[in-house]
Amino acid sequence: SLRVSCRVLSPEQQVRLEEWIRTVLWESQLPEYSADTHGRPLEVMRCKGMFGTQSGQTFVLQGVRNLYELEPLVGDDVGLPGHGKLVFIGRGLDDTVRKSLERIVQ
Repeated sequence: SLRVSCRVLSPEQQVRLEEWIRTVLWESQLPEYSADTHGRPLEVMRCKGMFGTQSGQTFVLQGVRNLYELEPLVGDDVGLPGHGKLVFIGRGLDDTVRKSLERIVQ
């Protein structure tokens, strides 16, 4: 499994994060590679997370295999601290994958 903390995201970071999630879940590869991750299979079985944006919104990520939702949290403020957390469970989620995600969210 892979767990990464993330700061409050700018609009550009949020767009890049969504692109990263789609590429990893739908194409089983990292955005910066045109093939799989160094010949190792990349498979996400579950993903979850919560993060804030500079606009003041909090988003919740939930996914199973290649299906996911990234929805704004509605209702009362949950008191999210200055950082959020993203968790991915699967195969091939090594340090290369962690660093790829960290470049976007930290």
